[in-house]
Amino acid sequence: MSNKAGKFITFEGIDGSGKSSQISFLQDYLLQNYNIKSIITREPGGCDLSEKLRNIIINEKMDSITELLLLFAARNEHIQTKILPNLNNGIWVLSDRYIDASYAYQNGGRNLAENKITELVKFINAPIPDITFLFDVDINIAKQRIIKRNEKLDKFEAENQNFHLQVKNNYLQQANKIENKNRIFVLDSQQNMQEISQQIITIIQQKFLEVN
Repeated sequence: MSNKAGKFITFEGIDGSGKSSQISFLQDYLLQNYNIKSIITREPGGCDLSEKLRNIIINEKMDSITELLLLFAARNEHIQTKILPNLNNGIWVLSDRYIDASYAYQNGGRNLAENKITELVKFINAPIPDITFLFDVDINIAKQRIIKRNEKLDKFEAENQNFHLQVKNNYLQQANKIENKNRIFVLDSQQNMQEISQQIITIIQQKFLEVN
């Protein structure tokens, strides 16, 4: 790799869409095949302070504006202490959710104005991912996957079906925007894991790893 800066890759989708296993797969693939070092992180969370805020955000009931502001407080700390330092050191950052999730959950799910989220993105000068993989899945299948985990649901996972449908639809709307066409890649996460992994590899190779 001739580029000194690392690549910023985000993984998005509703709860139960199957992101986590593919993030780990990509990290292993990059290291084993290209000797590319990467870190796996998540939002909300990713660093000490942001993880403390995550616990509040995903479990405590609050006004939707309070929720949004806490998310961006956690995000700013995450960006400043983990995302940017690693990217600047040539380390790839693989994040389980990022800015697109705020549009999906707070605009789509909570019905907050899209422009308010955009203003916050600009205010904290949030870096835009190089690639975003959007894992698209039927909400009923996602719900079944969540139940199989046999874990206590956080407040987002426990939301009703209409909420998750609005989140899913907002994600797809974002993917269809002209400015996102070359960044957001929609993956059918009802395929088997190997097929999804191969699609991710192909996109990563085409964007960053092939010598022209």
